[in-house]
Amino acid sequence: MRSLCARLMSKLSGRVLNFSPDSPFSRFSHIILHDGSSFALKSSLREAFPGRFSETSPAAVELHVSMELLSKRPQSVTLTPDTDAEVKHLPEASSIAGGLLLADRMFFIKRYLADIARQGGHYVVKTKGTLNPVIRHAKRADGSEIRSWRGKRLKEVSGSLRHYRQVDLEVCWEERDYALEARLVVTWNRKENRPRYLVTNLPRPEFSLEQVCDAYRLRWQVELLFKEWKSYANLHAFDTKNAAIAEGAHLGLHLCGLAEEVSGPCGATALSGSHFHAHGGHVSA
Repeated sequence: MRSLCARLMSKLSGRVLNFSPDSPFSRFSHIILHDGSSFALKSSLREAFPGRFSETSPAAVELHVSMELLSKRPQSVTLTPDTDAEVKHLPEASSIAGGLLLADRMFFIKRYLADIARQGGHYVVKTKGTLNPVIRHAKRADGSEIRSWRGKRLKEVSGSLRHYRQVDLEVCWEERDYALEARLVVTWNRKENRPRYLVTNLPRPEFSLEQVCDAYRLRWQVELLFKEWKSYANLHAFDTKNAAIAEGAHLGLHLCGLAEEVSGPCGATALSGSHFHAHGGHVSA
């Protein structure tokens, strides 16, 4: 079943979306969205597939997916026990060369992002508010510089973030055997009343603060893929204690979901974000 999944994904791959030639995103040969999602199983499978939440879901699996946005197809699908660490299943840094990675905050791993940049790849990754890099330059939304922030740690100026609402920082983390230099785009989340942090190495001259934020919103496409697959894969209904049968059924139902997606229309797709619109497989930014 695993080999059948791999064969089907390779056969069905093909570019269905493109950025307009004048878009800075047209430079990327591929855009990878990576994430994981858990699926509950029958509690009788708790030994083969232990869940992270032993009381509510004693048996569960985690589906790790790398989806290529321009072809709208998963590149890799890995099924593991829910307790398996998600970061172990990130795409190789070398595979991002020439492309762009979009990932959630659990995948903010400084060494990994430094490796992506070193090998010619780019990334936009959400981060937690606990980070504390050194600020080299800070710019307001209008492009003017906040000179008083130079050389300070992020936590030293965090109390001012509400006032500025949007800031575009050049930051650095100096570790013992490597360094990560990046942009840190900070916007104020009015709904949650707190800042949101995006780390990226997209160069500022070509990619505005708004374009970085819009790019990250495209990550939602992999969440929609999980939602679609879950409509096919209600594995809690499978009454089996056989781990191999459960795994095969899980992958089989995802094959059905993939086939359904391929058989549907792909001509008019809308991507979220004010700078991104797709019609007939063409994206403008």
